[in-house]
Amino acid sequence: MRNIIILLCTCSLFAEHVDQSIIHSIGTTYAQYSSPLCCSVSGKTEDVFVDIGTYVQKGKQLLRLDPIFFTIDLQKQKTMLESAQITVDDAKRNFERMQMLFEKKDGSSPSISKKCYESAELAYKQALTQLKLQEQTLQRAEHTLEESIIKAPYSGVITNRTIHPGAPVQALQPVGLQIEHIDTLYVEFSIPQHYFSKVHKGHKITLELENQQPFTGKIQSLSPNVDKQSRALTCRAIIENKDHTIPSGATVKIQIPVKEVS
Repeated sequence: MRNIIILLCTCSLFAEHVDQSIIHSIGTTYAQYSSPLCCSVSGKTEDVFVDIGTYVQKGKQLLRLDPIFFTIDLQKQKTMLESAQITVDDAKRNFERMQMLFEKKDGSSPSISKKCYESAELAYKQALTQLKLQEQTLQRAEHTLEESIIKAPYSGVITNRTIHPGAPVQALQPVGLQIEHIDTLYVEFSIPQHYFSKVHKGHKITLELENQQPFTGKIQSLSPNVDKQSRALTCRAIIENKDHTIPSGATVKIQIPVKEVS
């Protein structure tokens, strides 16, 4: 009987040691990136190409504004650029002609006044400046047309859509589309303050989602401050989610192995 009691006590101590070597916590998953989308220009929605739950690759078109006014402006700027180029060509020919009359190679006296020469030179320089400004205006019109199409800033899933064709869009205001990058997820959880010296950045952890096989992650950061109410430290772990089996916003059970507990 004495041997049985000793054996039971030993097993109990061993079980307590195993339990104390694991920190248990509860955490919540959230996306690595989450962005409400906006448009750089104002206009009327022509098409929305995605819906809630759609997974998209970076650069995919999500929404397009009616391009008619942007296209008209672009054509206008192209015409004005052509006109500016004609002005430059005329001003250049005139300046070269004035230059030949003013700066004669045979050394004879100029056939025109210095004022006429300088006026032609100034007109040519002004025409070049106007051409450069018009090139920039055209580039801006091209960029505006491109910006009338909202594209995915990164690969992710559409988590919100409240916009439909015909709806107005204001520049730099949310358009009613939200995207989240879920290939990598964060998990936020807390641990008692006395474990501060037992865990560290890169510490491997095990996580479990209801009705799923456990998966692993690692601690990415630990808060340097202890919560005054709970006397706990906030930790953030990172987990890979390439197959998208772990949803954002889910509650997970967390186990953190430590070498010893005081």
